[in-house]
Amino acid sequence: MKRHKALYNLSHEHQHALAFALKLKYPRKPLSSILEEEVPLLSKELTDIFENVLKRHFANEERCLVPGFEQNELMKRMLEEHVKLAGLYRKISDNPEKWDLKTTRDKLSLFGELLELHIRFEERELFPMIEETLSEDELSKLGEQLKRE
Repeated sequence: MKRHKALYNLSHEHQHALAFALKLKYPRKPLSSILEEEVPLLSKELTDIFENVLKRHFANEERCLVPGFEQNELMKRMLEEHVKLAGLYRKISDNPEKWDLKTTRDKLSLFGELLELHIRFEERELFPMIEETLSEDELSKLGEQLKRE
């Protein structure tokens, strides 16, 4: 999908997050070995990615993309999905030892599914709307702002 250069960095981050979402959603090993071996590793990886990548990514989108589009339904959906993903992340990361491994695996899979849907929505609907709505000059300014963030 051709993307305006102003949105390259966000799309690039989406590619990496999508790969992680699919990893959460589609385990490579049988469920029994995933439960014992991979759930703790995936939980840790989710924490690393959420705290070091997704949190910053969401904040950048909210700071840079929302102004001027506050009443736009696609932008409202983006914000709602950010809140939903952050809430699910907190549920997974808060006191994970209180859940059995299967419950944690189910929550990780759900997070992967929601993250995948969110990324596909932004790439297929939100970003094209921004590219169609903003002028070339406005897109260039947006790109500069995103580089600074």
